[in-house]
Amino acid sequence: MKTFLKSTTIAMLIAAPATAPALAEGWSVYDLGEVPGDRENCMRRARNTIASYMFDHGGGETAVASWTTYGYDLRPGDQDAVIMCPVVNGNVVNAFLTVHGSTTEDERIFSADEIERIWNSMK
Repeated sequence: MKTFLKSTTIAMLIAAPATAPALAEGWSVYDLGEVPGDRENCMRRARNTIASYMFDHGGGETAVASWTTYGYDLRPGDQDAVIMCPVVNGNVVNAFLTVHGSTTEDERIFSADEIERIWNSMK
């Protein structure tokens, strides 16, 4: 019986994959503020912001929907970002940024801060 338990325990240890600690998924959400003009102005600025970030820091691809602009596989780490341009109360366009990923909090905050910096430089 002892031999069986030792063999089973060794077999389980060998079969169990050795993995690094998993990084927790997290979100950073920023209110980028009211955007002068219409939604098209906001979307143009969002596309330019994501493109500029990816040019400077790297990333995978972008996508655009009617009121959202996405950046995928952004560096550092491997995270995604979306800039949203909803029309809110009073028919005003207000932009929001969300960065999500299984990266470190520092990497996610760096990306969000950098995207916000680029956004603000395009006023």
